[in-house]
Amino acid sequence: MLDFHALLSPNLNKSAKQSIEETNRDPSQSKLLWEQMGDVAKDLAAGTVGGAAQLVVGHPFDTIKVKLQSQPTPPPGQPPKFAGAMDAVKQTISAEGPRGLYKGMGAPLATVAAFNAVLFTVRGQMEALLRSEPGAALTVGQQVVAGAGAGVAVSFLA
Repeated sequence: MLDFHALLSPNLNKSAKQSIEETNRDPSQSKLLWEQMGDVAKDLAAGTVGGAAQLVVGHPFDTIKVKLQSQPTPPPGQPPKFAGAMDAVKQTISAEGPRGLYKGMGAPLATVAAFNAVLFTVRGQMEALLRSEPGAALTVGQQVVAGAGAGVAVSFLA
């Protein structure tokens, strides 16, 4: 059975008041807080860029898939509108230009970028909470908990 208490770092047992008092006494704690905020900003940026890149690469495939799936059934003895995926790409580019492959990408771009930004950020924060010390490797159990936490967070966006 998975022992969740063993997965959590000792730092989680501190009260918020103790953490604030330590930060006020030790200037290096304040520096650490700024570094953590920088990590959040990096995770947000990486998630946003990663989500946008995922969509820019994947959207043309979805466009062609939808064109192939929604083509009408040809009358008996007639060929279908598209002979295959490559034919659909060629016809789309010749009729609409390269932009035709990206038709309807606006709304998914905003949602996928936000989704990945939250995913990366929550995952990074969960990893930071679960580490026994900065830079320490996480156990498999801790990786599972970090991934599950990020999954729960993004489930509210889906």
